Amino acid sequence: MFFAAFPTYKWCIADNFLNNFGTGDVMSATARMFLLFQMFTVLPLLLYLIRVQLSYLFVGTTYPGLV
Repeated sequence: MFFAAFPTYKWCIADNFLNNFGTGDVMSATARMFLLFQMFTVLPLLLYLIRVQLSYLFVGTTYPGLV
């Protein structure tokens, strides 16, 4: 729907959806801040899940500790 309703030429649509808006647009800046917050919160959670699964696969416990 965005492609069909875009007001100017279709070749100027950027790959990233937020790059289609100007630098002064408050809503796109807010969306970028929420995406940054999402990256900071989701990445450590995914890394923890991967670490626990690999630890259980190789060691046999979910978190082996120092011993």
